[in-house]
Amino acid sequence: MLNNAWDVFNTYQAERASMKADQVSMKLDTTKEQVEEKVERLNNNIAHLALLCRAMFELLQERTDITDADLAKKMEEIDLRDGRADGKMTPQIQKCPQCGRTVSPKFNRCLYCGFQAAQPDPFTV
Repeated sequence: MLNNAWDVFNTYQAERASMKADQVSMKLDTTKEQVEEKVERLNNNIAHLALLCRAMFELLQERTDITDADLAKKMEEIDLRDGRADGKMTPQIQKCPQCGRTVSPKFNRCLYCGFQAAQPDPFTV
């Protein structure tokens, strides 16, 4: 009789573990699908921005004497503003002119004293 109870208990535990594993698996599948959808949206956004940048540059070339070399030189100059040639624009940490505390480049006001910057950087993400 004790063996039967033990078998029933083990069967119950195994079924419970199996159900829990199925729940986790379903959650992981959902999360994986959500991540894949987000990556696809981001890739589409990047492709759209690349197209937009290319169109803007070609319009500038048609109306001015700007060359591909001029663009490459300006990109390098902007890339090096943070002291690293890493192919990115890294926003610099700013100090609040009123209280001197560190201000995130993402905000146009100081979170400590409330100082409002005249104009936020439109290229800060």
